[in-house]
Amino acid sequence: MMKILSVLLVLFICLSASTIQAQETFVKVLDHQDLREAWQIEKYNTRIYTYIAAIIDNREAGVVKEINESGNVLWSKDLPWLDGSFNTMMIHNDTITVVGNEDVTQESFFVHHMTLDGDSITTYNYDDEFSRIFIQKVTMFNDQIIVAGDGILNDSMSALLYVINKDGSLDTLIQSAKSNERAIIWDALVDQQNRLNVFIETSEAFVVGRSTIVKKYDTDYNEVFAYFADTEDDKDDIPLATELNDGRIAYLTGHIFTMGDFEWSLRSLTSIRALNEDGSIDWQFDYGNEPSWSRELLSITKLLNGDILATGRYSARNIDPELHIEDIPFMLRLTSEGEMLWERAYYELDDEGEFKIGYLLDAIELDDGSLMVVGYIRNENNDILIMKTDSEGCVIEGCETVSEIVDIDDHQSEIAGVTMYPNPNYQDQLIINVPTDIKGVMSIYNAAGSNITNTNVVGGDNYIDVSQLSKGIFFVSIAAESGAVWREKLVRM
Repeated sequence: MMKILSVLLVLFICLSASTIQAQETFVKVLDHQDLREAWQIEKYNTRIYTYIAAIIDNREAGVVKEINESGNVLWSKDLPWLDGSFNTMMIHNDTITVVGNEDVTQESFFVHHMTLDGDSITTYNYDDEFSRIFIQKVTMFNDQIIVAGDGILNDSMSALLYVINKDGSLDTLIQSAKSNERAIIWDALVDQQNRLNVFIETSEAFVVGRSTIVKKYDTDYNEVFAYFADTEDDKDDIPLATELNDGRIAYLTGHIFTMGDFEWSLRSLTSIRALNEDGSIDWQFDYGNEPSWSRELLSITKLLNGDILATGRYSARNIDPELHIEDIPFMLRLTSEGEMLWERAYYELDDEGEFKIGYLLDAIELDDGSLMVVGYIRNENNDILIMKTDSEGCVIEGCETVSEIVDIDDHQSEIAGVTMYPNPNYQDQLIINVPTDIKGVMSIYNAAGSNITNTNVVGGDNYIDVSQLSKGIFFVSIAAESGAVWREKLVRM
């Protein structure tokens, strides 16, 4: 357990403006009372677009924004009449298409076309005999728009595919699966063999567990392949997917929930499964059953070199509340063979020293291999979180598993070359080594932000008495005479 804590809780507190500019990475927050979370980010040629959940006139709505690689908003378009979802924006042939329900009744849905500069082109409304419609995915297939989700057909809960022609007419409606309780298409993609792949979650009333179904359709919409995963009692994920370079499919599969005797014993671990063309399982990535861990994945995409990137949220719970990290933004990178390359979690502390909740919902890879990810972080409201990291998922060089993020306007010049050890600390003494040209004041704060001690420091090794510190999390900072700062988290065991 001590080894796990030393890996998870060596947290980097400070990001420097100069370092960020040199690496061309950033963390930005869009603070707006009507914005809730950034669902989607898409790259089209050299332009970048985001689709955002919003509340407009007390209704669930959508907002499309174009941003540049520095995270600056170039233009924004409100869609106050359209209630979208995670993957309901696409860009095809210089046209942005956004699909969503009519809030609040959900008895109809819209397909709205826009130019790349945010000007509306046309809107189609679809209203039929279904008592409930909810859209989860839009894509292009066979030169037609595919709208996927769930609804009620012939009194059955149904996973539905709407096939829409270019002129807006409804070509056909396909019932891909049905159930007496739940049947929903969460994702759809077109594979290298020009087949439409759909990823379905089903459950039956009075039957424990839920199942994932993968189906493939040819260009005549004939079902040519079906894969049925075993029913899982403790499954609580949504089957989102990506196609690997060799045609295999990788998709998100089960969470594991385990309740124990302690308050922080809940575990939620997502798996990623790769399927061969014949439907056999090629590999499955699973987390080890570590106490009080949680990794929930909410998106998956393939990178240019064939690696897999997934985003979501992260928790590291412990029976000691001062070591309690819960629901912070997270992403991981795997090889195409299911080997984890790295995982990164990002946090920000509120005024009480608590971790702000948030998650990452989507990511793209830029031409230089850097990553842009979007999601939200909770301030007074849910604020849009936009991050640009290097190919290792870092916003500072050499980042650890868990790192602090702050708005770029809050960054100060950082003192480079400071080391602090041992950390985690079990001794009465802490050694802080600073560069020879540095003079300043070292301060220690508790998790609530209260100052405990202040000590002058100079270049070289500084021996700090920490025998008075109890077990828990503290923050150590150095304010140099030059105005530069350094901060680090200290774990006392």
